Amino acid sequence: MKLIRGALPFLFRLLLSVAAGVGLWAAGAPRSWWVCALIGVALLWFTVYRATWPRAFFWGFVAGFVFFYLHCDWAVTASGLLAARVVLAGIEAVFIGVVTALWAGIWRFRRVHHAGVMTLAALGASALVWVGSEVLRSMLPFGGLPWGLLGYLLVDSPLVHLAPLGSTELVGAAGVVCAISGALAVRNAVTIHPFRTLKAAVLCIAVVLIPLLVPLHAPASGQLKVAVVQGNAPHLGSVPDSAWSTITTENQVQAAQSVLKEHPDLFVLPESTSDYDYRVEQYPHDLIMGLARDAGVPLLLGTQRYFTEHGRQLRTNDYVVQYPDGSLPAVEDTYSKQHPVPFGEYVPLRNVVEKLTAKIEEISIDMVAGEKPAQLAVHLPDRDLKVAVPICFEVAYSAIVSQGAASSELLVVPTSNVTFGYSSEAFEQFAITKFRAIENGRTAIQVSTMGTSGVVTPNGTVQYQTGLFERDARVVTVPLYRHVTPAASSYQLRMVIVLMGSIAASLWGIWGLCRSPAR
Repeated sequence: MKLIRGALPFLFRLLLSVAAGVGLWAAGAPRSWWVCALIGVALLWFTVYRATWPRAFFWGFVAGFVFFYLHCDWAVTASGLLAARVVLAGIEAVFIGVVTALWAGIWRFRRVHHAGVMTLAALGASALVWVGSEVLRSMLPFGGLPWGLLGYLLVDSPLVHLAPLGSTELVGAAGVVCAISGALAVRNAVTIHPFRTLKAAVLCIAVVLIPLLVPLHAPASGQLKVAVVQGNAPHLGSVPDSAWSTITTENQVQAAQSVLKEHPDLFVLPESTSDYDYRVEQYPHDLIMGLARDAGVPLLLGTQRYFTEHGRQLRTNDYVVQYPDGSLPAVEDTYSKQHPVPFGEYVPLRNVVEKLTAKIEEISIDMVAGEKPAQLAVHLPDRDLKVAVPICFEVAYSAIVSQGAASSELLVVPTSNVTFGYSSEAFEQFAITKFRAIENGRTAIQVSTMGTSGVVTPNGTVQYQTGLFERDARVVTVPLYRHVTPAASSYQLRMVIVLMGSIAASLWGIWGLCRSPAR
């Protein structure tokens, strides 16, 4: 009987931690039930309340593992290995576990529950620990993976109005404060503290509603007719590997030709429009140059460059401006992806990994990083235009996007997504693109080989969005913007503030764990 009584709290907290992970997952695209993110964080706080730090770490790890395992379903689709999904979820869950262990220390003291200054300080410290961990997991390991940040999960909430002021860090911090305030209101109501309940509830509601006072619009600097081309690509494995790139290029060109009569000012095509380097290979060169001449306007498109260095064959993932005069794009009109995906586009520690799995042989040519900012200069007949062009997963990295967008008038996110099939990756990426449009005050165009493509305005309005594995080409008139948001210009300062604040908050949590026994 004693064993059963001891197991019940364990099972209850296990249920709460699993529910917290599911809540965070339900907030992500394509479901986009943003309130579930707040519920998930609140449940996570309840789970670790009055727990010792090892238990708090365990509950946070469980919640994080459930969330990332569900959210990153694309990992097994891309790799063909269930282990890849499990390992990815496990690595990312460690960061959540550290957060909840520190939360247990921060909320260990009686005074932080009295709905006063100490409560506000504890809320702020909890938020800083959370966003600090997100910054770290966006850097580590192997360059990090800023996927599933709380700010991205809240892109459809009123809190996203804070994005132009402080990007994912401010939106995520506000989300944590709102969620824990709501949890405090529930706890105080259960323990019959009406005044504390009211103050916590008012704070929770205020944090949600006050951001609506921040406007999400600015005067446009002009407009542009853009052809957005999703020509579709064959499922991987449905055609021989040697034919996949050729068919994909043919599909993109054919789809683009269907809108020539609408006379756009610019054609935007996806990453991997030609996986063969069309600047060298004759057949894709003829296809793309034929389209450029027929269009009579510049094309933006993705291709690959292959070269040999120290006896190794390497490649870069390029996005280029192609003009209709028949000349190949110059170096200054080329952007090479700065952040290749580890184990997707290159293999870290290849000599070690090759001994563990033969699957890695599929990545036979490592991609190397470019060094230029994610931006292209486009010369149009009546104006010069700068376009920010983070490629695929790079849209999740604030520094890469802000560096390109701050001095650009338009944001284009070229991607392929075919590796991820019918998983949720493309929709999660579109949600991040939507966040970037709001954060940087730019019209954002996500353009994919096979979906999902679409256009988002700086106030978060989705003009249109395509499905997966379908052909779609359309001409849209998009506004251009030159104003620079505080978020776009303050990345380095923001990182200093977040990291210093999270270190101070972590020290508070550690002090609480060391000085005060669990109550």
